[in-house]
Amino acid sequence: MSNNVDLILIDPFDESISRVVFNEEDLISQVKTIMQCNLIDIVYLGADVIMIVDDEGRFNNQNRWFKLGDQAYAGRCLLANDDEGNTVSCNRSVDEIVDLTTFLEEGYHEEPYMEFIPIEEVS
Repeated sequence: MSNNVDLILIDPFDESISRVVFNEEDLISQVKTIMQCNLIDIVYLGADVIMIVDDEGRFNNQNRWFKLGDQAYAGRCLLANDDEGNTVSCNRSVDEIVDLTTFLEEGYHEEPYMEFIPIEEVS
């Protein structure tokens, strides 16, 4: 018997925040479909809350952006809870997330920051 996972979708394209229910058996595939991306990553927000993000979101100039608190994110994201490495239903309310979220204007973009530091040989 499979269980459902109840997550919160932040969609900056239509500036909405809503609950979405997934079947946990095929969670990753369903998440990629609703987020409309190929690669995902997990951002730990604290208090066992995780956000599933588009791993290439900052590189896509067509993405819309939003801020959760003071941090900007690109593309659709899902909020969930982490239970010892397992993705489980989000225990936050949609109203809580609405209060923490600011949708940014169309055309907003941040350049991704990467720094390469050479590894020096150890003698």
